[in-house]
Amino acid sequence: MDMGNKIFYIMICILCSSLLKAQGETAEILLPKAFTEYSNKRYENALTYYKKILELSPPVDQSLIAFIHFHRALNYAMINKNDSAIIALNESVNNGFAEVQDLKTITDLNNVRQKSDFQDIITKAEKNIIKKKVFNVELWENPGLGFSNIHQFDSVTYPDMVQFRMAYMLDTLKSADNNQLTHQIRIMNWVHGLWKHNPIQTAKNQNCLSILEEVKHGKTFRCLEYASVLAQTMQSLGYPARIVELCSEGMSYGLAKAHAAAEVWNDELQKWIFVDPQNNAIWKNGSEYLNASEVRAVIESKKDDSLVMVVFPSTWLSIENVSPAVWRKYFHYLFFHYDNRYTSNPEILQQLAPVCFLRQGQTPELLYQGIPREIDFSTNYEKLYPRLNLTHISVKSVEYKETPSVNIELTNSMNSFDYYDISVDSKPALMEKKKSLSWTLRKGKNTMSIRGINKAGINGATTRVSINYSGGDNK
Repeated sequence: MDMGNKIFYIMICILCSSLLKAQGETAEILLPKAFTEYSNKRYENALTYYKKILELSPPVDQSLIAFIHFHRALNYAMINKNDSAIIALNESVNNGFAEVQDLKTITDLNNVRQKSDFQDIITKAEKNIIKKKVFNVELWENPGLGFSNIHQFDSVTYPDMVQFRMAYMLDTLKSADNNQLTHQIRIMNWVHGLWKHNPIQTAKNQNCLSILEEVKHGKTFRCLEYASVLAQTMQSLGYPARIVELCSEGMSYGLAKAHAAAEVWNDELQKWIFVDPQNNAIWKNGSEYLNASEVRAVIESKKDDSLVMVVFPSTWLSIENVSPAVWRKYFHYLFFHYDNRYTSNPEILQQLAPVCFLRQGQTPELLYQGIPREIDFSTNYEKLYPRLNLTHISVKSVEYKETPSVNIELTNSMNSFDYYDISVDSKPALMEKKKSLSWTLRKGKNTMSIRGINKAGINGATTRVSINYSGGDNK
């Protein structure tokens, strides 16, 4: 017997120990002896012990009977009694044996597999799997939430957010088709048109209401104020958004080495999108909308013929004056904040962004235009670009002795979360604020889809689960 088979038999002993204890001392003594005889190639002796176990009164558990007949078949096969092995295998599958892989791979059965009726035994074992696998999970789209919890955004219910949304009638920016990208581009267009770019003037602070109050009095501002207002406008309408600081190579010396823009999470595309309110532009590679990291990757690939800076119409900026070549150089270094609560905590933007996302093999610069800055480095894409607005489903317990049910717990990565939109078996969706639910199953296919909805009415990604409940016993 090879080492793989020895390990297999040890595992069978462990699996069967609870069943054997219920049968009393005799079964516990007989089965190890049978295994020992088999290991020592005394197959007839092993068969004698298996016969005694099968004759015990009261009978042993049906699952153990199935395994004993399977072991009898192994012993018969080793003494070339292949017909007896086939009979034993049939007894095994008739009693519920369902270990198809063992039937197909254990070397001691090599000769028996040549028998014409061996495939019928495989077919019966496969049917036993269907009977025994009470819960067959056909689909479980269950995303991990990853690093999403370290990224913070203002709640749409924060008083300044509410005031900002109402004062500037931001709800009117929604697109008729409810397409998120169309909506997000319209928001960028609106912010771009609020003032004409001024590369020198700075705002008193980065709170959107404060910046726009200064704009009312004729002030115009830099790229940072554009990015700050855009990120806060996106957040006030329910979209996770953040400022991204772009720096060119050689940022440690000279002037004009940085540009500020924003990124917004798009649920429909399931990715971050780079939005530049100063230039009223987004970037695409062919038909794909890009984030800042992806723009950088395409530029560095030297295969960037399909990279396009899409500039939208402006009331003050001529599209012809926007040169993509001028802006490409800024994608060398990317800087972020993890805390993006610019409205409730505007002091965040009184300092340069501290987190530098380096590409693999890239080395950092420790100064910004001759000024020391706080810097933390990361090359982890998932950490800097986490998927957001996801719902994760974990199983807390399963019950099926009477009414079958799966007790689940829900967690999400949605800012300003309000409730879960839950559809069971294609029935009308239910609104549920609880995170713990009991899903009662019926015989056959059961489906559930869950997505988070935030307080701005933004829909998160849908998590789908499909479970086929056989309704049979698990013996």
